[in-house]
Amino acid sequence: MNKEKRDAEMEEQGARMLEDEQQETQQEEQRADKKIAVIVARQGEALPSEFLMSLRLMEQPAGFTMELVEVEGRAGLAAAYGQAMEASTAKYKIYIDERVRILDSSLFARIVRLFEKRADLGLVGISGTKILSPDGIAFHSTRRIGSLRLAEEARTVSWGRVLGEAEDVLAVDGFLMATQVDLPWREDLFHGAAFFDAAQCLEFRRRGLRSAVLGQEEPLVEFLGESFPADEAGRRAFLAEYATEALPLVSILMPTHERPEFFKLALESALAQTYRHIEIIVSDNSEDDRTEELMKAYAADERIHYTHDPTLSALQNWRAALDRACGEYFAYLFDDDLYAPEKIERMADALSMEDGIAFVTSYRRAIDAEGNILDDPVVGPPPVAETSRIPGELAIYGLLDKQANFIGEYTTVLLPRRAKEIVREILQREPRTVLPDVECWLQLLEEGDLLYIVDPLSYFRKHEGQAGADPAVQIEGARAWARLLRERAERESGMRRKKMFEQADLIEMMLRARGR
Repeated sequence: MNKEKRDAEMEEQGARMLEDEQQETQQEEQRADKKIAVIVARQGEALPSEFLMSLRLMEQPAGFTMELVEVEGRAGLAAAYGQAMEASTAKYKIYIDERVRILDSSLFARIVRLFEKRADLGLVGISGTKILSPDGIAFHSTRRIGSLRLAEEARTVSWGRVLGEAEDVLAVDGFLMATQVDLPWREDLFHGAAFFDAAQCLEFRRRGLRSAVLGQEEPLVEFLGESFPADEAGRRAFLAEYATEALPLVSILMPTHERPEFFKLALESALAQTYRHIEIIVSDNSEDDRTEELMKAYAADERIHYTHDPTLSALQNWRAALDRACGEYFAYLFDDDLYAPEKIERMADALSMEDGIAFVTSYRRAIDAEGNILDDPVVGPPPVAETSRIPGELAIYGLLDKQANFIGEYTTVLLPRRAKEIVREILQREPRTVLPDVECWLQLLEEGDLLYIVDPLSYFRKHEGQAGADPAVQIEGARAWARLLRERAERESGMRRKKMFEQADLIEMMLRARGR
């Protein structure tokens, strides 16, 4: 009996202890929910007195407590912030650079109110970017929003206006980063003072949580010092880990037909792109299996998607690659041409950072069968002295006035996804046009401007057996130019209309004189 009584008492005592522990845990969680930790990575022996003073002036949300968590930051901000995160039980954590001075005393209260309204919001900052530049450096993006007061220069840097109470972004800047959920900082990747901020936003995104920039009429903070240095090791680590999530996919389309030697060189130039998020769509309509055998060496590369169908015609082969493209942008690379390593990166940067651009092209060089540079009068010099945005209408008249494709072949350009339907319609048009690229450019330039890069970013190979070298094709090309001039002239008036009709008449007169 005594044993049974003792067992019952012990069981009751254990239940009370468990209940006390649960109550204490619940109380701790409640206290943590009403706690703000201000986390600072100190670079020197002590935090600047002006920084500490700005914190003392902050408005404390009703019912909340605040704590300052100070950590050594010389080993890297990701490691420092990770250490501080583990040391604090606060639900709300505000990671702030010691060179920042807060200008709005209600900033912390605003952040907490925003978090309380939005459970899907993981991270809030005072500036950030909606799209990342292809080099991975957030400050190079032209899609930035928010503002910052630069103390040493006595001026305000204002990027895009924040719409509403807060606006979602891909990444916020590391000047000030507030969270309501704890996620590990990637100290395994970053050991300096750059890229940790964008990486953390993408870690939140992987877990379904958004990042946002707080609304502001005036700058919310002042910054004393220089921006974060973008170390190359950190940049490479960032792109290796996050490029497929942070950068738009670019599809490189490679129709090929029985040119395995040239094709291999073209494929290697696609694989050598500095842009880190590409897919390579190879559509092979060869009647032999030489290219198929060659492709076995690339079977492990997940970027490459290869199909072989000898029943396809040349234009069907072009369309087959187009139909399989999934990218936000796409570019053709024909099997005898080459890309410069930075082609896609520079063109994707221009397309993603500029509004109103129909497509991007560049200067291209002609090469011979051995890859030697040719002085080709068809290519000629760049139409502009420096990289420029050319109004669409002006580019159209430039094409028609000279009857020369200064924009380049399909290999030369990078196109947005919305251009796929225009390209597809031109490629399946009957009767077939001998100027599919020019007709495509004319249609696209009705919708926007041309961005022309003066550096050579592609190489057009000239060799025996090309269709463009056939005199019959050249004659058909002249007829096509005359038709395009007449079609455009019908839409014009005045001297421009008169000149286009006269140019079309001249082309047709010359063809008649040659008995064509």
